[in-house]
Amino acid sequence: TNCPNLKKITIAEGHEFFKEHGTLPIITNVAGDAIHYIYGEISGEFIIPEGYTEIAPRAFADQKQLTKLVIPKTMRIIGDNAFLNCSRLETVIFSEDCLLNELGMAAFSGCGVLKAIAIPEGVTRIEGDTFYKCANLADVTLCSAIEYIGEDAFMYTTNLKKIDLPDSLVTTGNNAFKYSGLEEITLPANYQPTSVSAGNS
Repeated sequence: TNCPNLKKITIAEGHEFFKEHGTLPIITNVAGDAIHYIYGEISGEFIIPEGYTEIAPRAFADQKQLTKLVIPKTMRIIGDNAFLNCSRLETVIFSEDCLLNELGMAAFSGCGVLKAIAIPEGVTRIEGDTFYKCANLADVTLCSAIEYIGEDAFMYTTNLKKIDLPDSLVTTGNNAFKYSGLEEITLPANYQPTSVSAGNS
């Protein structure tokens, strides 16, 4: 990260851990199904090709010119801090029937202009800090499988006025919605409070 002028990385043939994509600025694992690193500066829209199943921690972190992201159906894991501080990222689209089942801690933290997100059906946990300081986030659709929303997950989402919590939700981490813009919220029947409020107290 933080090498915006980097245009090319060449990896020796037969490298034990990594290989190049070929046409996109992507470094993958040897199997070619996990994105480990994005090099240079991405500007505008980036469509992750079908076939990738994992985005490694911090793979897209600090891509300041990335504005739109399309994630393929084959994606299963988004690592911690994967899109940390992508400060111009407005739009994230998960392909229909996306297989995502793991969304890492602080995955979209600091994406201050992100407007909306719809979590795919396989995800059961929103980890801590996932949408921390996503100030423009106003439209959140949680899937029906969510059981846990982590500590500070939606902290400082000041444009978020309303969120529908699924019946599957069991608990939230401390301060999950602290300093958000929430004006109303309905807790599902199975919800169990944590020792510290999920809200602003």
